[in-house]
Amino acid sequence: MARSAARRFDGSPSLLSLGRAGAAKIHACDVTEMVCNRAMELMGSYGYVREYHVEKYLRDSKIIQLWLGGGQLGRLDVAQSYYPYVTQ
Repeated sequence: MARSAARRFDGSPSLLSLGRAGAAKIHACDVTEMVCNRAMELMGSYGYVREYHVEKYLRDSKIIQLWLGGGQLGRLDVAQSYYPYVTQ
């Protein structure tokens, strides 16, 4: 998904290519958070210990997900790129 979005940026970026890039970011952030949560559950109390770095990956994934307005605002931006008549 990210490679497909990157290929669309060759030349001048359009509104649709920006929407695809936003969709790739949202998908990557959601999957990263899901994987980190699953790792924390599998490791039990060791998932919270700083020696194993799982808690750092979860914090980093949440920061990236909340950056620039969060997931819901990003989904609205993607919808506006596909359907330009969607209003806020």
